[in-house]
Amino acid sequence: MTTKHSDRLPGVATVSRQTRLQALLRRFARNEARAIDGHRQGLQERWQVIRRSRLPGEALRYQIDLLPLTAKRLLGDHRRRLVLFRALLRS
Repeated sequence: MTTKHSDRLPGVATVSRQTRLQALLRRFARNEARAIDGHRQGLQERWQVIRRSRLPGEALRYQIDLLPLTAKRLLGDHRRRLVLFRALLRS
């Protein structure tokens, strides 16, 4: 079995690992920024619903209608966060 010359150089593997780690950290940061933006948009939508509602009961009904979308968004954020976190731990 032959090995590549770059596999024998100690600094090359370290740079490669550092590059992978930096890429994962950038992905993690972008994911968190998207999650925060999603929370902001969700809050903005909820405020719009409250402003448009004429009665408190109507506002409550619309807020309850938004719960499944909120739960779906939070679960998706959590899944992506877990995948990225596990990748970071493997690095």
